[in-house]
Amino acid sequence: MAKSSTAALELRKPELVEAEGSRDVDSLKLLDGGNVRVCFDGMQATDLITLNWPLAGSPYPPIEPQYGVDDGCINFYIPPDYIALWLDNFAMFTYTVTRDDEDQTSPEEMVRISLPSNLPQVQILQAFDDKLDLSLLCCADPVLYIPPWAFAGTLQTITCYLGGIYPDGSKARLYPYKDDPVTEEDVRSGWRRHIPRDVLQQLKHDSELFVSPSVRFSQVTPYRLFPSRVLTLLTESHLELNAANVVQAVECTPGEFLLNPLNATGGATIRVAYDHPCPKDYVCAYWTHRWAGNALFVLPGDGR
Repeated sequence: MAKSSTAALELRKPELVEAEGSRDVDSLKLLDGGNVRVCFDGMQATDLITLNWPLAGSPYPPIEPQYGVDDGCINFYIPPDYIALWLDNFAMFTYTVTRDDEDQTSPEEMVRISLPSNLPQVQILQAFDDKLDLSLLCCADPVLYIPPWAFAGTLQTITCYLGGIYPDGSKARLYPYKDDPVTEEDVRSGWRRHIPRDVLQQLKHDSELFVSPSVRFSQVTPYRLFPSRVLTLLTESHLELNAANVVQAVECTPGEFLLNPLNATGGATIRVAYDHPCPKDYVCAYWTHRWAGNALFVLPGDGR
Protein backbone atom coordinates (compact mmCIF):
# COMPACT_ATOMS: atom_id res chain seq x y z
CA MET A 1 0.00 0.00 0.00
CA ALA A 2 1.46 3.37 -1.03
CA LYS A 3 2.21 5.93 1.63
CA SER A 4 0.14 9.10 1.66
CA SER A 5 1.75 12.27 0.29
CA THR A 6 2.21 13.83 3.74
CA ALA A 7 3.50 10.67 5.38
CA ALA A 8 6.22 10.59 2.75
CA LEU A 9 7.53 13.99 3.85
CA GLU A 10 10.67 14.07 5.95
CA LEU A 11 9.99 17.13 8.09
CA ARG A 12 12.83 18.81 9.90
CA LYS A 13 12.56 20.65 13.20
CA PRO A 14 11.64 24.35 13.00
CA GLU A 15 14.35 26.85 14.02
CA LEU A 16 14.15 30.02 16.07
CA VAL A 17 16.43 32.18 13.94
CA GLU A 18 17.65 34.38 16.81
CA ALA A 19 18.80 31.33 18.77
CA GLU A 20 21.43 30.70 16.08
CA GLY A 21 21.27 26.94 16.58
CA SER A 22 21.53 27.10 20.39
CA ARG A 23 19.04 25.78 22.91
CA ASP A 24 19.23 29.10 24.77
CA VAL A 25 18.49 32.57 23.45
CA ASP A 26 18.91 35.98 25.07
CA SER A 27 15.45 37.49 25.28
CA LEU A 28 16.86 40.95 24.55
CA LYS A 29 17.48 39.73 20.99
CA LEU A 30 13.73 39.24 20.74
CA LEU A 31 12.51 42.64 21.93
CA ASP A 32 11.03 43.31 18.49
CA GLY A 33 9.79 39.74 18.12
CA GLY A 34 11.37 36.61 16.71
CA ASN A 35 11.38 34.53 13.56
CA VAL A 36 10.79 30.80 13.21
CA ARG A 37 12.19 29.30 10.04
CA VAL A 38 10.51 26.24 8.53
CA CYS A 39 12.41 24.26 5.90
CA PHE A 40 11.83 20.80 4.45
CA ASP A 41 12.54 19.01 1.22
CA GLY A 42 9.73 18.73 -1.26
CA MET A 43 7.81 21.81 -0.03
CA GLN A 44 5.06 22.75 -2.48
CA ALA A 45 3.29 26.04 -3.04
CA THR A 46 -0.01 24.30 -2.23
CA ASP A 47 1.18 23.08 1.19
CA LEU A 48 -0.61 24.88 4.03
CA ILE A 49 1.87 25.22 6.89
CA THR A 50 0.77 26.07 10.42
CA LEU A 51 3.25 27.05 13.13
CA ASN A 52 2.35 25.56 16.50
CA TRP A 53 3.83 28.16 18.85
CA PRO A 54 2.69 27.51 22.44
CA LEU A 55 0.06 29.98 23.57
CA ALA A 56 -1.19 28.29 26.76
CA GLY A 57 -3.16 30.64 28.95
CA SER A 58 -3.37 33.29 26.25
CA PRO A 59 -6.44 34.68 24.50
CA TYR A 60 -4.41 35.41 21.38
CA PRO A 61 -5.48 33.69 18.13
CA PRO A 62 -3.11 31.23 16.44
CA ILE A 63 -0.33 32.57 14.26
CA GLU A 64 -1.57 32.96 10.69
CA PRO A 65 -0.68 29.87 8.59
CA GLN A 66 1.22 30.26 5.32
CA TYR A 67 1.46 28.43 2.05
CA GLY A 68 4.75 26.83 1.07
CA VAL A 69 7.21 28.07 -1.49
CA ASP A 70 9.16 26.17 -4.12
CA ASP A 71 12.57 26.96 -2.61
CA GLY A 72 11.61 25.02 0.52
CA CYS A 73 11.87 27.60 3.36
CA ILE A 74 9.43 30.09 4.91
CA ASN A 75 9.61 32.33 8.01
CA PHE A 76 6.97 32.94 10.65
CA TYR A 77 7.10 36.16 12.68
CA ILE A 78 6.54 35.78 16.45
CA PRO A 79 5.40 39.07 18.05
CA PRO A 80 6.97 40.19 21.36
CA ASP A 81 3.75 39.42 23.27
CA TYR A 82 4.07 35.78 22.25
CA ILE A 83 7.74 35.75 23.22
CA ALA A 84 6.88 37.15 26.66
CA LEU A 85 4.67 34.15 27.40
CA TRP A 86 7.76 31.97 27.73
CA LEU A 87 10.37 34.18 29.34
CA ASP A 88 12.65 32.16 31.63
CA ASN A 89 11.05 28.98 30.25
CA PHE A 90 11.41 26.50 27.41
CA ALA A 91 9.31 27.28 24.37
CA MET A 92 8.47 24.02 22.59
CA PHE A 93 7.13 24.44 19.08
CA THR A 94 6.36 22.45 15.93
CA TYR A 95 4.71 23.04 12.58
CA THR A 96 2.04 21.09 10.73
CA VAL A 97 1.90 20.61 6.98
CA THR A 98 -1.49 20.07 5.37
CA ARG A 99 -1.32 18.51 1.90
CA ASP A 100 -4.25 16.95 0.10
CA ASP A 101 -6.34 17.29 3.29
CA GLU A 102 -3.81 15.23 5.25
CA ASP A 103 -1.74 16.58 8.16
CA GLN A 104 1.78 15.77 9.25
CA THR A 105 3.50 17.44 12.21
CA SER A 106 7.21 18.05 12.46
CA PRO A 107 9.53 16.97 15.30
CA GLU A 108 9.46 19.35 18.26
CA GLU A 109 12.07 22.06 18.78
CA MET A 110 12.78 23.38 22.29
CA VAL A 111 14.51 26.68 23.09
CA ARG A 112 14.90 28.35 26.47
CA ILE A 113 14.20 32.09 26.35
CA SER A 114 16.06 33.92 29.10
CA LEU A 115 14.53 36.38 31.53
CA PRO A 116 15.46 40.00 30.67
CA SER A 117 18.50 40.97 32.70
CA ASN A 118 17.55 44.61 32.93
CA LEU A 119 14.22 44.69 34.78
CA PRO A 120 13.93 48.20 36.26
CA GLN A 121 13.95 48.95 39.98
CA VAL A 122 10.75 50.03 41.68
CA GLN A 123 10.51 53.65 42.77
CA ILE A 124 8.42 55.60 45.26
CA LEU A 125 8.21 58.98 43.61
CA GLN A 126 8.00 60.96 46.85
CA ALA A 127 11.06 59.31 48.43
CA PHE A 128 14.34 61.21 48.58
CA ASP A 129 17.73 60.01 49.79
CA ASP A 130 16.16 56.59 50.50
CA LYS A 131 13.66 58.16 52.93
CA LEU A 132 9.90 58.33 52.64
CA ASP A 133 8.67 61.14 54.88
CA LEU A 134 4.88 61.04 55.16
CA SER A 135 4.75 64.41 56.88
CA LEU A 136 5.92 66.08 53.67
CA LEU A 137 3.15 64.63 51.49
CA CYS A 138 0.40 67.02 52.59
CA CYS A 139 -1.85 64.03 53.42
CA ALA A 140 -1.51 62.63 49.86
CA ASP A 141 -0.80 58.98 49.07
CA PRO A 142 2.74 58.14 47.91
CA VAL A 143 3.06 56.69 44.42
CA LEU A 144 4.67 53.37 43.45
CA TYR A 145 6.25 53.46 40.02
CA ILE A 146 7.90 50.82 37.84
CA PRO A 147 9.39 52.22 34.62
CA PRO A 148 8.43 50.40 31.39
CA TRP A 149 10.09 46.99 31.33
CA ALA A 150 11.11 44.70 28.52
CA PHE A 151 8.18 42.72 27.06
CA ALA A 152 5.55 44.56 29.14
CA GLY A 153 2.11 43.48 27.95
CA THR A 154 -1.54 43.53 28.92
CA LEU A 155 -1.62 39.78 29.60
CA GLN A 156 0.62 40.36 32.60
CA THR A 157 -0.15 41.06 36.24
CA ILE A 158 1.77 42.84 39.01
CA THR A 159 1.92 41.93 42.69
CA CYS A 160 3.58 44.28 45.15
CA TYR A 161 4.76 43.26 48.62
CA LEU A 162 5.56 45.73 51.39
CA GLY A 163 7.47 44.62 54.46
CA GLY A 164 7.64 46.81 57.53
CA ILE A 165 7.49 46.96 61.32
CA TYR A 166 4.58 47.93 63.54
CA PRO A 167 5.19 50.10 66.63
CA ASP A 168 5.01 47.00 68.89
CA GLY A 169 7.89 45.41 66.97
CA SER A 170 5.83 42.85 65.06
CA LYS A 171 6.36 42.43 61.32
CA ALA A 172 4.01 43.92 58.77
CA ARG A 173 3.43 41.94 55.57
CA LEU A 174 1.29 43.99 53.23
CA TYR A 175 0.04 43.44 49.68
CA PRO A 176 -1.45 46.73 48.46
CA TYR A 177 -1.64 45.18 44.97
CA LYS A 178 -2.03 41.53 44.13
CA ASP A 179 -2.53 40.20 40.60
CA ASP A 180 -3.09 43.74 39.36
CA PRO A 181 -3.67 43.67 35.57
CA VAL A 182 -1.22 45.61 33.44
CA THR A 183 -3.00 48.18 31.28
CA GLU A 184 -2.08 49.66 27.92
CA GLU A 185 -1.14 52.89 29.71
CA ASP A 186 1.19 50.88 31.99
CA VAL A 187 2.87 49.41 28.91
CA ARG A 188 3.41 52.88 27.43
CA SER A 189 4.35 54.88 30.52
CA GLY A 190 5.16 52.41 33.29
CA TRP A 191 3.14 50.93 36.15
CA ARG A 192 2.00 53.68 38.54
CA ARG A 193 -0.19 53.04 41.61
CA HIS A 194 -0.88 54.76 44.93
CA ILE A 195 -0.03 53.26 48.33
CA PRO A 196 -2.74 54.11 50.89
CA ARG A 197 -1.11 56.58 53.27
CA ASP A 198 -3.21 55.42 56.20
CA VAL A 199 -1.71 51.91 55.81
CA LEU A 200 1.84 53.26 55.99
CA GLN A 201 0.91 55.56 58.86
CA GLN A 202 0.31 52.49 61.04
CA LEU A 203 3.96 51.46 60.79
CA LYS A 204 6.75 52.41 63.17
CA HIS A 205 8.39 55.81 62.76
CA ASP A 206 11.98 55.73 61.49
CA SER A 207 11.76 52.03 60.53
CA GLU A 208 12.67 50.14 57.36
CA LEU A 209 10.15 49.77 54.55
CA PHE A 210 10.87 46.95 52.10
CA VAL A 211 9.25 47.31 48.66
CA SER A 212 9.27 44.27 46.37
CA PRO A 213 7.07 44.10 43.24
CA SER A 214 6.95 41.19 40.82
CA VAL A 215 5.50 40.54 37.38
CA ARG A 216 3.83 37.46 36.00
CA PHE A 217 4.42 37.34 32.28
CA SER A 218 1.72 34.71 31.63
CA GLN A 219 -0.58 32.31 33.42
CA VAL A 220 1.88 29.48 32.95
CA THR A 221 4.94 31.25 34.35
CA PRO A 222 5.72 32.12 37.98
CA TYR A 223 6.20 35.67 39.19
CA ARG A 224 9.55 37.31 38.47
CA LEU A 225 10.91 39.92 40.87
CA PHE A 226 11.85 43.46 39.96
CA PRO A 227 14.85 44.79 41.91
CA SER A 228 13.52 45.64 45.37
CA ARG A 229 13.95 48.85 47.34
CA VAL A 230 14.60 49.49 51.04
CA LEU A 231 13.59 52.88 52.45
CA THR A 232 13.49 54.54 55.84
CA LEU A 233 9.86 55.33 56.67
CA LEU A 234 9.13 58.47 58.68
CA THR A 235 5.55 58.59 59.92
CA GLU A 236 5.66 61.36 62.56
CA SER A 237 5.63 65.07 61.92
CA HIS A 238 9.08 66.54 62.51
CA LEU A 239 9.13 69.88 60.73
CA GLU A 240 12.03 72.17 61.46
CA LEU A 241 10.26 75.44 62.21
CA ASN A 242 12.17 78.68 62.06
CA ALA A 243 11.28 81.58 64.35
CA ALA A 244 8.69 83.98 63.01
CA ASN A 245 9.63 87.59 62.51
CA VAL A 246 7.89 90.95 62.73
CA VAL A 247 8.30 92.82 59.47
CA GLN A 248 8.38 96.26 61.14
CA ALA A 249 10.91 95.24 63.82
CA VAL A 250 14.68 95.50 63.75
CA GLU A 251 16.96 92.84 65.24
CA CYS A 252 19.10 94.44 67.95
CA THR A 253 20.82 91.43 69.41
CA PRO A 254 20.54 87.79 68.28
CA GLY A 255 17.01 86.63 68.97
CA GLU A 256 15.76 90.04 70.17
CA PHE A 257 13.90 92.48 67.96
CA LEU A 258 13.12 96.12 68.56
CA LEU A 259 9.77 97.45 67.40
CA ASN A 260 9.47 101.21 67.26
CA PRO A 261 5.81 102.03 67.97
CA LEU A 262 5.98 104.77 65.35
CA ASN A 263 6.53 102.04 62.75
CA ALA A 264 3.47 100.07 63.89
CA THR A 265 0.76 102.73 64.18
CA GLY A 266 -1.27 100.74 61.70
CA GLY A 267 -0.45 97.39 63.36
CA ALA A 268 2.40 94.93 62.92
CA THR A 269 2.87 92.06 60.47
CA ILE A 270 4.13 88.66 61.61
CA ARG A 271 5.85 86.65 58.86
CA VAL A 272 6.09 82.86 59.16
CA ALA A 273 8.14 80.80 56.72
CA TYR A 274 9.18 77.15 56.83
CA ASP A 275 10.07 74.36 54.43
CA HIS A 276 7.41 72.02 52.99
CA PRO A 277 4.20 73.87 53.92
CA CYS A 278 0.93 72.12 53.14
CA PRO A 279 -2.32 73.82 52.05
CA LYS A 280 -4.21 72.68 55.17
CA ASP A 281 -1.54 73.52 57.76
CA TYR A 282 -2.90 75.56 60.69
CA VAL A 283 -0.33 78.15 61.70
CA CYS A 284 -0.73 79.97 65.00
CA ALA A 285 1.81 82.72 65.68
CA TYR A 286 2.22 84.35 69.09
CA TRP A 287 4.64 86.73 70.78
CA THR A 288 5.87 87.87 74.15
CA HIS A 289 7.28 91.28 74.87
CA ARG A 290 9.02 93.37 77.50
CA TRP A 291 9.43 97.11 77.87
CA ALA A 292 12.86 98.72 78.16
CA GLY A 293 12.26 102.44 78.70
CA ASN A 294 10.16 103.57 75.79
CA ALA A 295 11.24 100.65 73.59
CA LEU A 296 9.26 97.47 73.01
CA PHE A 297 11.35 94.31 72.57
CA VAL A 298 9.46 91.69 70.60
CA LEU A 299 10.18 87.96 71.00
CA PRO A 300 8.23 86.20 68.22
CA GLY A 301 7.29 82.56 68.53
CA ASP A 302 5.77 79.97 66.22
CA GLY A 303 3.52 76.96 66.22
CA ARG A 304 1.77 74.48 64.01
